[in-house]
Amino acid sequence: MLVGGAVWGQTSDKASLQKERDRITKQLATTQALLTQAQSNRSDAAAKVSLLNKQIQLREKLVRHHQASIRSLERSMRGTDTEIRTLEGHVAALKDEYARMVQQAYRMKLSTNPLLFVFAAEDFSQAALRFRLVQSYTEVRKDQVAQIEGAQIDLAEQRVVLNEEKAAVESALAEQQAERDALQRDQSKRTALVNELKAEESRLLKAQKAQEKERQRLSDEIRRIIEAELEAERASAAGEFALTPAGK
Repeated sequence: MLVGGAVWGQTSDKASLQKERDRITKQLATTQALLTQAQSNRSDAAAKVSLLNKQIQLREKLVRHHQASIRSLERSMRGTDTEIRTLEGHVAALKDEYARMVQQAYRMKLSTNPLLFVFAAEDFSQAALRFRLVQSYTEVRKDQVAQIEGAQIDLAEQRVVLNEEKAAVESALAEQQAERDALQRDQSKRTALVNELKAEESRLLKAQKAQEKERQRLSDEIRRIIEAELEAERASAAGEFALTPAGK
């Protein structure tokens, strides 16, 4: 009776352990399915990461393009500044020269009444010379005025161009900053995505390892019980044989 009770208890334990092992086996199947799905998700995420990398590369190219554009605009601005300073010097020189001509004309009485200057000549030859001088002076004065006005117009146009270039530089800088911000957001998304995938896969692998260990422990315990049952059966069979006529 004691042997039978022990065997029955072991059988009950074995059934409970087998039931627990079956539960663990199902958990392992679920974990493996989740792990497979996680690996598939990682593959999809890797494709997304690859796409993000391409977007980042494109933005980096745009950033480099704008940096080159900014450097080019800065060189253009420096050149324009040089041209403006040159024109300003030219305008100043023309004004100085014109002022000297006006002063000289005043001394020669050309600016008040050129005809008096011509008729005051001592002879015809001197009158003709003074007439040509008056004509020459008038033309030169007109040319000087035209040059000054043209230079001033060029200077004003150069300043307009400079302002436009400055506006273009500011716009390029703002666009570059926006692209850098977008680049940083993409990098953050990529980092978060990779970290999330690594954490999920690590968690599933850890759970799978623990479940495998528990299933192995249950299998070892079930095997021990089976071996005990077999030993009990052999002992019982030997006892029964001893009670038979043949055993006696």
